[in-house]
Amino acid sequence: MPNENNNQIRPEVNDQTSNVEAYFDRFMADPNWGNLSGDDAIRAEHGKVFSGVVAQHFDLDLLMQERVTGQEYNPILIELGSVMASIDHNAGIYYSSDEVDQLFEVMANHILDDDSLKDKLQQATVAGSTAEMDKAFKDRITGLVSLDREQSLAVVNSETGWRVADGREYDGLQDFSPLEIIRQDNPDKSGWNKYRFRQADYTRQQDELHSQQVADGWFASNWIDQPNYWSGRIRNVLAEVAAVAADQLQVTDTDMIMITEGGVLKGTSTSGTDIDTLCVVIGDLSTSFGNAQKILKDVFKEKKDSLPFRLKKDQNLDPVFCDRSTGQTYYYNPKTGNYWAYSSNRLQEGRYVFNIRTNEKGIGLTGSEGFKTYKKPSGQDPNLPVYVSVDVASGSVHLMTSQEVDTYSKLQASTIISDSGSPNVDQDWIF
Repeated sequence: MPNENNNQIRPEVNDQTSNVEAYFDRFMADPNWGNLSGDDAIRAEHGKVFSGVVAQHFDLDLLMQERVTGQEYNPILIELGSVMASIDHNAGIYYSSDEVDQLFEVMANHILDDDSLKDKLQQATVAGSTAEMDKAFKDRITGLVSLDREQSLAVVNSETGWRVADGREYDGLQDFSPLEIIRQDNPDKSGWNKYRFRQADYTRQQDELHSQQVADGWFASNWIDQPNYWSGRIRNVLAEVAAVAADQLQVTDTDMIMITEGGVLKGTSTSGTDIDTLCVVIGDLSTSFGNAQKILKDVFKEKKDSLPFRLKKDQNLDPVFCDRSTGQTYYYNPKTGNYWAYSSNRLQEGRYVFNIRTNEKGIGLTGSEGFKTYKKPSGQDPNLPVYVSVDVASGSVHLMTSQEVDTYSKLQASTIISDSGSPNVDQDWIF
């Protein structure tokens, strides 16, 4: 995750336009932010476009003041730098690397060319308040492009180049496919990892798939149902792994399911990110666990290596093992390469209990029949946890009632109390 104490990014030269370019160059060279350390010419080209946009919309003397006591941190330039870094990082699928600067100008100017924002920035400049400037910008960006609010920015490539979709391209059409851009709201995403892209299908006909209204008389599917290129490819890899592994595990009467959250579920993945996938295996302790671990490791490596883009380093499918007869749960220790028994078991009547996180819209489930999604019930409070139990053999999902969750929690507490030593069986589980 990028470090917000950006002491190595802030420039020390005096001219403010040069300051912005120098700031941006260091931002883009940092592997945690722009990840373009080896491309000096590209960074310089991007930097001129970037500084031009910034100078057009901000008072640079105020913008480049010290932002946080003891830190050289500039939230506005970090956010706009993340726009450029994300566009550059994702080039090659929906647009070319030659179109990065133009797409940045289109998106950045659309964000900044807003009358209400201009008034607030002017007031902040008169008051000499960087805090007011930061707040006005943050309110604008989070209200315009947000994954949590399912608000995307649609752009189209016309005869004159890229521009924000404004209705002209809608006339006389029953459907069209703009490029959609969405912002990851969670604070651990920034730089090249902040904005995500997909080619969306817009249609005049509202149906089960195209249920989200994105403009007057136009509907689109959400990102979960119509994932971008990277999420689609990773979902296919998981399905291929499940199909191959299921055949081989059937010999030892072993069942498995993969439970996915994060970008792969949301449809917002990009290259270099993780798979956010838990693999659950249920079988006989003595005959199937070691065999299952090896099968999954080998099959996943083969399928992962076939991807035309890289994943985050050290992405593996290290399964959670559940003993069918006792319910005992075993977890993999990547530091030792061994397994240890967990004191609180996750099985309830043969089903694996899973807590869907508050910021997730559901889970993805991959078994022998492929990848499918389970969405939280509509009207569910997003700030409350949702517990489900998953049938590992069939992939069916049961939404647990509050009484069932309470019973399950008491059983877990009882298990922990009676087995507080959390038995470590590393020496017995070396596969």
